[in-house]
Amino acid sequence: MADKKISALTAATTPLAGTEVLPIVQSGSTVKVSVTNLTLGRAVSASSLTSTGSISAGIAGYTFNGTSVLASDGSSYYLSTGTALYIQGNGVINTGGSNIAIATSGKGITTASAIPLGFGTNNSVTPMTLDTSGNLLVGAATTAGAATNVKFVTGGIFSTANGSAASTSAVAATLFAVNGTDNEVYIVSAAVPTGTPALYVTVYLVTCGGGTLSATVLQSATSISISVSGLNVRATQISGAPQNIAWKALRVA
Repeated sequence: MADKKISALTAATTPLAGTEVLPIVQSGSTVKVSVTNLTLGRAVSASSLTSTGSISAGIAGYTFNGTSVLASDGSSYYLSTGTALYIQGNGVINTGGSNIAIATSGKGITTASAIPLGFGTNNSVTPMTLDTSGNLLVGAATTAGAATNVKFVTGGIFSTANGSAASTSAVAATLFAVNGTDNEVYIVSAAVPTGTPALYVTVYLVTCGGGTLSATVLQSATSISISVSGLNVRATQISGAPQNIAWKALRVA
């Protein structure tokens, strides 16, 4: 075969298959290496990389500017400690039909600074917001709300506080204490779980104004009642025996 300059050779068909060979000088000898093996097992540095397909990484993960940003335990990949994932503009995280699962107790979704956390659908985060004071706003921008808000909040049992208080018959047992601020309004229920509802289930409206509590019965019962003393909300049962009083309080103002 006649000698040719490299510039005179016919252009290869791309993309390469990887089996094509190149001549290289290794330890003073001219040897060949396939395109696939040209950088096999070596760390490769590049100023930029554009991919038209998927990029695979081994267990070592990805490193950026000398800092590990994506690591692996061999079965899954995760962000390295001290790194963060930023989605600019209206970027989308597509889970591929799967759920985002929190795998460690006590961990969850939070913000990186003192800013509200928004939730929503259809590329909007206004329907529900958790503000920096821990207030959950549904259909409202502030805790003042609006009388025109028509967003539904549907759930099971709602309570601000609940518990069980051991009681002696005919002796008032303290259920809980209010803050003592103005305009506190609670709906409070108290019951002896094993008793007949007509005898042992009662509901009161408890209000606080000017540091003074008052209790108004909404549903009376023959053998249990709710009263107030100072800032304490109490219940008295007259079953003639010691009882545990189950109570719930829902603050509405």
